[in-house]
Amino acid sequence: MNDKPVTGRVRLLLGRASVDSVTAIHPVVSSISPEDPAPPASAELPGEALQVLTLAQRTAEEYVAAANRTAQTVREEAEKSAEHCRAEAREYAERMRAEADALLTAARAEAERIIADGNETAEQLAQRAQRRYEDAVGGLAVKRKALQEQIETLEVFDAEYRRRLMAFLQGQLRALWADQPQPVEFPSVELQLPGGPS
Repeated sequence: MNDKPVTGRVRLLLGRASVDSVTAIHPVVSSISPEDPAPPASAELPGEALQVLTLAQRTAEEYVAAANRTAQTVREEAEKSAEHCRAEAREYAERMRAEADALLTAARAEAERIIADGNETAEQLAQRAQRRYEDAVGGLAVKRKALQEQIETLEVFDAEYRRRLMAFLQGQLRALWADQPQPVEFPSVELQLPGGPS
């Protein structure tokens, strides 16, 4: 708003009013009688003062209106800027939340995969250990059975050997007491172990 002409006019009117008011308040003493009419300038003073007051009020109202318009514009721009900032903040927060959810989902999937791999590996190791245990225990059982059979065969051989040895000795003793001793052959005893030649 261009207020230079208005300001100049106000100053001009104020200057005249000041001069007239000073003249009116402190009139110059003259020989004019009280019955004489007042000077024309003094008569015009209330009208000029009213004009100045009206102009000042109008100027003040214009300034107030302009200030209100400026304040309204600034307030609207501030509200727009604040709303824009809030929208950007919400968008950024949503984007960060989405990224965090994606990372969390990926981390959970990776953890589940690692757990599944670990369980599978543990199951394989357990099965391998079970097979080794069964092989070891099964082999021991087979060996134990073979040894047990050999022991039983040796016991049978020992009993048979003792029986034949006793028969041989008894035959020899009888031959010694007889008139004509006959040589007695010692019976042979063959030991056959399990798994050996028949």
